[in-house]
Amino acid sequence: MTPNVYEAALIKAKLDMIEAINQRDRLNLEIARLQQLVASLTATINPGAKEDVGSDNVGFTELVLGLVNRTSAPVTPTHIKQSLELSGFSLKHYSNPLALIHQTLKRLSDQGKIHELEGGNYKRHSLYELAANELAKPRPQERFKLDHTKGK
Repeated sequence: MTPNVYEAALIKAKLDMIEAINQRDRLNLEIARLQQLVASLTATINPGAKEDVGSDNVGFTELVLGLVNRTSAPVTPTHIKQSLELSGFSLKHYSNPLALIHQTLKRLSDQGKIHELEGGNYKRHSLYELAANELAKPRPQERFKLDHTKGK
């Protein structure tokens, strides 16, 4: 295989990985929304009862990370709060949701999962920018066809 084929395979693998992460992030948000809905409906039907929504609860950090990764524009804690609310995720059981969101963004930045910018803004990881740049580049479609390597 030539280096160009390896390069094309690497780019395609990165793009596929980012698409899979995006799908996971969308599903995490929907799962969290549905878990809250099940808990609320259970409490309405049977006050005092707690519904076991399973051990695979989606964590708040994963929700915030997914929202940051969805946009190429820098985001603020307020933007994340609004996005969570628009997605149907209730923040009413948090005493100070903006502080929690800010702490979560700061922790994600410290872990290198997102970038902190000036003015309290945060931006997705550069891997997503790389993918956006690769998708924007004009190139022949054949470069991504790797079928000739199957069966060898």
